[in-house]
Amino acid sequence: MSGPINECPNLTNLSTLYVGMSGSGKSQALKQNSAIPKRGARVILWDSNCDHPCTRLRDWDDFVRQVARGLRSGKGFRIGYTPEDASPEEFEKFALLAWSMLDGKRPTYAIVEELADVSRHAGTAPGIVKKLMNQGRKYGLRFHGCTQRPEEIYKTFYTQVGITYYGRQKTVAQCQKFSKEIDIPFREIKALPDLCFYIDDGRTVTRKQLKYKKAAKINSR
Repeated sequence: MSGPINECPNLTNLSTLYVGMSGSGKSQALKQNSAIPKRGARVILWDSNCDHPCTRLRDWDDFVRQVARGLRSGKGFRIGYTPEDASPEEFEKFALLAWSMLDGKRPTYAIVEELADVSRHAGTAPGIVKKLMNQGRKYGLRFHGCTQRPEEIYKTFYTQVGITYYGRQKTVAQCQKFSKEIDIPFREIKALPDLCFYIDDGRTVTRKQLKYKKAAKINSR
């Protein structure tokens, strides 16, 4: 894994951000998103809370070896990293790994939970995280990230995704902010029930109500 290959500038930006308070159903929305194939895809996960079904590794070196093995196989895989220290520094290693495995001829899905935990501030993302988000699209990156504290994450996570899911918000200020961003009345955003989202793809805004689905079992090591 030395770096991205097969640049394809005309690839559509399908990276997605999920925003909502705790319990609003962000992870459910991510897991139920049909844009992420159930089989045959190359998927890596930063999953500090063990929310997603995957082959889970808690040691970084084991995680890297498993991803490398998956890439060599040419087959799909779903491998997650659950770090003991879910810090920005540790996440930057994950971002570098994601960047190194990109291939414009084959999508790579990077799923990231708790974006606020891996953000140092609310400004522009630093170094490899900025590079991954700014340039990953043309090498097949399909980023999917969740946050319940949007005011605490890198603004790069907002600006470099093509699709945003807006779920139930905790504060009036957040409801007002998103009301202006997607031109939906404040009272409608404030009244959103759990598992209900406004989905903005940059052209249209649609509303979707989900039903809770139990996750599959997790293979943990």
